Amino acid sequence: MPTWPASCVKPASANQRERMVKMRLHEIDLIPSAGDSVESQAAAYGRRFESEIRRSVKLYQSFFTSIGITKTTVDEIAESCFQAINEWYPRLAVEIRTLATTVGLDIVDLMAVVARTEVLVADPLHERSECSTAVVSGPDQRLRSIQTWDWHEHLVPAALIRKHRSAGGIDVATFTEFGAPAKIGINSAGLGLNFNILHHRSDHAGGGVPVHAIARRILDEATTVEEAISVGAGAIPSASTALTVSDQLGSAASIEVSPAASTAVRSKTGGNLFHTNHFIDTTLSEGENTTDISTTYARLGHLESVFHKVSDAGPVAAEMAACLARPAIGSLASPVCMVPDTSLPTCEQWKTLMTVAMNPSGRIMACFAGAPDGWSSGEIVYVSI
Repeated sequence: MPTWPASCVKPASANQRERMVKMRLHEIDLIPSAGDSVESQAAAYGRRFESEIRRSVKLYQSFFTSIGITKTTVDEIAESCFQAINEWYPRLAVEIRTLATTVGLDIVDLMAVVARTEVLVADPLHERSECSTAVVSGPDQRLRSIQTWDWHEHLVPAALIRKHRSAGGIDVATFTEFGAPAKIGINSAGLGLNFNILHHRSDHAGGGVPVHAIARRILDEATTVEEAISVGAGAIPSASTALTVSDQLGSAASIEVSPAASTAVRSKTGGNLFHTNHFIDTTLSEGENTTDISTTYARLGHLESVFHKVSDAGPVAAEMAACLARPAIGSLASPVCMVPDTSLPTCEQWKTLMTVAMNPSGRIMACFAGAPDGWSSGEIVYVSI
């Protein structure tokens, strides 16, 4: 068994568990000010949510310390990642710099959130298990997607649905954490993007283009799956992730990004495409380094088993959520609905914090702050772009 830092070993106290309430979902629409500069839009975002952004940074800094990653290491990775963004996507670097200034933070401190996946590579003992994604084709050949987002509840007391217009005139809606440039999202060209963390032996703590920055540029610039693949291939990351994209033309692919290579895994017969937290590409899978062997393969099998039955029915969001929530064979629960074990340290507790469904051709994203088994009775936020 790995030895965790003392600050991470203590399980959540009763008071901590009481404070772990449902994540609050905020919204901001920057499209009306799209004629303004990237600096003015970033400043408007920062002024509106200064306290939330600063809290997000503070929570991540404390989290990294609790799992044994020093502030010096965090700053070094953050600085390298910012330089990589500045070279690869300068417009985003301007946004990050302006946002940091607006909320009164050093750039490296804000980058601790932007590059949190890259920072975590410095701690190989920390289990990172996020998200199950399904892209399903209906009889009209139009694609719908749905995914869960699993993470540590204490790090995300609030999250954001952000709308903005890119330099190329594409409108974007993305669900993300405060301070991060993007995560799951959809754009006005009819492209949807889903997000699953991966782990490869080539991952390193030297810093590179953050995977959340790659997601942002794809949403800002790509109008088709092929264009998304091209954008992803141009980045040199230091961490691995699967960015599953689907478009209004009926195409879908999982862009498996790693420092070793970037490869597109295409949808199989019937148009359906599923991804969890291990590589599917045969070459990249040779460098598989997941610490999540006990669940990622089971979750992928669950997706394949529950969605083949509805692939001809053109499932809408509620039907897709119901599929995700179906119990596994021989179980009373779905393996994709994660419930935290409060007897464990908070840094080892995982919970399904968000379920997001998208219809790229309809340019609609539906967000529920919870697991898919609560979708039917929950408050759904619908976003059109």
